[in-house]
Amino acid sequence: MASLLRLPSLLSPCKPLLRRRLPAARLAASAASRGQASAATGAAAPAATETRGGDREGQVTPRSVDFNAWYTDVIAAAELADYGPVRGTMVIRPYGYAIWEAIQVSARVHLLPHAPSCVLALVDATGHCLIGLRLTLLVSISEAWLSCGVYALLAIKCPFSRMPPHLAFLLMPSVWKLGVKNVGAFCLDYLNAKFKETGHSNMYFPQFIPYSFIEKEASHVEGFSPELALVTIGGGKELEEKLVVRPTSETIVNHMFTKWIQSYRDLPLMINQWVNVTRWEMRTKPFIRTLEFLWQEGHTAHATLEEAEKEVDSLIFQAMQMIDVYTKFAYEQAAIPVIPGRKSRVETFAGANRTYTIEAMMGDKKALQAGTSHNLGQNFSRAFGTQFMDENGQIEHVWQTSWAISTRFVGGIIMTHGDDAGLMLPPRIAPIQVIIVPIWKKGDEKAAVLEAVDSVQKILNEAGIRVKVDDSELRTPGWKFNHYEMKGIPVRIEIGPRDVTNKSVVVSRRDVPGKQGKEFGVSMEPSILVNHIKGRLDDIQASLLQKAITFRDSNIVDVSSYGELKEAISEGKWARGPWSASDADELKVKEETSATIRCYPFEQPEGTKKCFMTGNPAEEVAIFAKSY
Repeated sequence: MASLLRLPSLLSPCKPLLRRRLPAARLAASAASRGQASAATGAAAPAATETRGGDREGQVTPRSVDFNAWYTDVIAAAELADYGPVRGTMVIRPYGYAIWEAIQVSARVHLLPHAPSCVLALVDATGHCLIGLRLTLLVSISEAWLSCGVYALLAIKCPFSRMPPHLAFLLMPSVWKLGVKNVGAFCLDYLNAKFKETGHSNMYFPQFIPYSFIEKEASHVEGFSPELALVTIGGGKELEEKLVVRPTSETIVNHMFTKWIQSYRDLPLMINQWVNVTRWEMRTKPFIRTLEFLWQEGHTAHATLEEAEKEVDSLIFQAMQMIDVYTKFAYEQAAIPVIPGRKSRVETFAGANRTYTIEAMMGDKKALQAGTSHNLGQNFSRAFGTQFMDENGQIEHVWQTSWAISTRFVGGIIMTHGDDAGLMLPPRIAPIQVIIVPIWKKGDEKAAVLEAVDSVQKILNEAGIRVKVDDSELRTPGWKFNHYEMKGIPVRIEIGPRDVTNKSVVVSRRDVPGKQGKEFGVSMEPSILVNHIKGRLDDIQASLLQKAITFRDSNIVDVSSYGELKEAISEGKWARGPWSASDADELKVKEETSATIRCYPFEQPEGTKKCFMTGNPAEEVAIFAKSY
C-alpha cells in the first residue's frame, strides 16, 4: 500500500523566540568595533580563511533535542517573524513576508499610467481595504480612472443597516488591480494565476461582520463561537449590534451574493480575496496557529449540485479543482508531498457538507492541514435566502463552495525542510535563490573581486535568477555563510582573488552540508554559469521533494487493528487502515491517542477491506495522526 500515497504526475504565552540571542545594542557595538578594527589595520575585508563558526548571533536548538524550540529559534534567527504585543499575535518580518509573497507573486508587475495619488486611500501596502472612505470619494476616483481604461464601478457600499454609512465598502474586481505595493501597481502571482485561469476574480469584503450573520447558520455559529473576536464599542459608544472580526467570510459573502444573483444567467459566480482573519486561539504557535493570520479565501455559487461538486472536484469550474491547485503547488513549488483527501464528518468544516484537504507530514511527524476546500451545499444559501430563477422560471437556492490556504503554509515549509543549520527553502519559492559573497584579504584585491561579483550578478539576474550580493565589510565571510544558511538560501557563490584570476566561482548547495556540497572552478562564462546554477537549483528542488517523500512514506504504518494504531501513534507515526466505524468511535480514538482522522485519501487501495476498529466491511482507508 506504499504506492497509495504517491502522486507521480505531480513530481515533474510568549517566550523569547531566540533565548541565546545577543542584545541588539551589543550586536551594533560589536559590528562597529569590528569595522573600526578593519579600518585601523588597513584591511578592506575579513580574512578569506574564516569560513564557519564563532560569528553566530545566536544558536538554534537541535531538532532532535526539542523540535518546538528549534522551530521558534529558526523563525527568530532567520528573521521571519517576532511575537506581537498581544498574546497570540506575531509580526511577520520582511523576509517572512517575502516567503508569503513568493507563494503569491511571480514578479510580474504592471504599472497603470497616470495613476492618481488618491488611490492610496483605497488599498494599503498589503492590498487590504482601508476603512473610512465615503462613497462620494470612491465615485470621484472612479471618474478619474476612466481615462486609464479602468472600469467605473470600483466599489459599492455594504448595506449594513446598523453600521455607519462611511464604515464599509466592497472592492470590486476592477479596483482590486489598482494597488498592492505601489500606486497603480498590481502583481500577477502563482495562485492568482491559477484562480484566474479557472474564472475566479479578486475582490475585497469588510473584516467587520454583523453578529446576526454568524447566527444565521446554526452549525457555523456553533463551530466558530469559541474563536470569535467581537467589537462591542465604536466611537466611544456601545454598538446596537455586536460586530465579529472576520473569522471566515461565508456569511458576508452570502449576504452580498443575495444582492448580486437573481437569475441563472448570473451563475456561476466565483470570487477570491487575500485578507487577514482573526480567530481567538488558546494555544498559539508562530505561522501555524495565531490570533490573526493572512490567507486567500475563494467563494463560488452555482446553479446545480453537480456544477458545485465539480468546483470542489476537478479542472475548469471545479471545487476539488482547487484542491488540485493546492496539491500541485505544494509538490511543484514548496516541495511538500501533501496527501489530498476528504475529511471525516467529525472533522468537516462547520457549515459544510464535505471538506477536502491536503495533509502534510512535518519534521516531527505531526500532520499539518495545509489547505482546504469545502462543498457548502445549500446550507448558507438557505440561511441567507440566496436564490435565483432557473431556466424554467423556478426559484432555487444556489449551491456553494469555499476554499482557502494561509500563512501556516510558511510554517509548513520551515518544519518540512529545515535542519539544525536553520531554514532550508525550495528554490522555486525562495525570495533569494543565490547569495554571492565576495572575499578578499588585501585592499588592492577588492576592486577586481567586486567587478567580478557585479558581472556574475548581472549574468544571473538577466537569466531570471533571484540574486543578492553581500559586500558588507562589517561581517566576516564565515558569519555571512552561517547567516545565509540560516535564512535557507539555496545556493551560495563565493568569489575571491584566485577565482577572479581563474575566471571561475565556488558554488555551495544549502541542502548538502560541508565539502560534499561545494564545487570549485565553476566557469564565469555566462552560458556555462547560468546553466550550472539553474541545474543546481533544479537539483535542490527535486532533492528536497524526494527527501520529504521518503521521510513521509517511512513514517506511515499500515494497521489492521486498534492496538496496532495505538502502537503506531505512540511511536509518533501516522497510521493508515480501513475504517467504517462511527463518529463515536472516531472520538474515542482521539480521546485515547490524541490522533484524528486526517483524511480519507483520494487514492485508495483496491480489494475488500475490514474496519480495524469494528471488523465490519470498509470501503475506504483513513489516515490517523496527531496534528497541529
